[in-house]
Amino acid sequence: MSTNCTNITTSSPSGLEIIVFPILYIILCVFICGGNMLTIVAVCKTEVLRTIPNMFVVSLAIADLMIGGLVIPMQFLLYMPTLMDILDHSRIYCIFKYVTFTTSGTASVYFLMATAFDRAIYIGYSIHYETIMSTFRAKVVILVGWLISLNAGFIPAYYNNWDSCPICHAFIFLKMEFQVYIQCVAFFICFIIISVCYATILKIAAKQQKEILRLQIQEAKKMFEIEMKLVRMFMLVFGIFAICWTPNMIVLILKHLTNSVPRMMIHIVTPLCLLNSGMNFIVYAVKNPDFRRTFYKLMGFKNGRNSRITPIINSPR
Repeated sequence: MSTNCTNITTSSPSGLEIIVFPILYIILCVFICGGNMLTIVAVCKTEVLRTIPNMFVVSLAIADLMIGGLVIPMQFLLYMPTLMDILDHSRIYCIFKYVTFTTSGTASVYFLMATAFDRAIYIGYSIHYETIMSTFRAKVVILVGWLISLNAGFIPAYYNNWDSCPICHAFIFLKMEFQVYIQCVAFFICFIIISVCYATILKIAAKQQKEILRLQIQEAKKMFEIEMKLVRMFMLVFGIFAICWTPNMIVLILKHLTNSVPRMMIHIVTPLCLLNSGMNFIVYAVKNPDFRRTFYKLMGFKNGRNSRITPIINSPR
């Protein structure tokens, strides 16, 4: 489907937008980059955090860091009066922006799905978990994830509307077929798969809890509670991702199918989906005491009340 530039009108940001959105994107950039760099350093420097699930956490943090360190600064530049007209008609800038955004978005969904599968295997086949999901296999899963993400990310580089309409706007540059039939469909399929994984986990966990309570095995009960805290943390990460990204996907579909989405709605859902890249750090700090203690140490704060280290779960062999 070709795009005819004569039928497209674009408007420059208003005076208020030029003030508000650059400030918003600066705050997002600092928040996302700071939180994800702390997450990566925390896992790399702390033995108790070097587990198989946290290998996927680091990969997710790297994908989010791409958003904070590359995509948001490029978005910020579009609100600079001296640069917006130049960048709006720069093919290199446009391709780099959407390749980076698509790669990081794909990686985020993939590693959320990998985490859900990992937890499902652990809860469902805990006895054989270390055989099924070894450190080597986790590394292979991560490598495959980045290869898939890079391949998906480079689709906008050669499948776009630039030749017929050289304007760097998402709804103009990116083809409708790519955004609606590939991005949105893939997003909702992955959403369903992850939801099914966590529903299965909760179903199996409920049965295990009944059995543990019946047998009154205190050690098993303690380990079960620790593991379920980890599952709930990852479920919260997925829930926040769904809340932040679903409105953007719905607006994207409506924009292409009806072309009647208000401009302000687009301005709202774009920062919302970008905000998700910084929320995981908050979840880890609130829900996981080991992450919280490490974050305190890395930021130079004392955390005397919570000095006890929890058991290492699913540590790489």
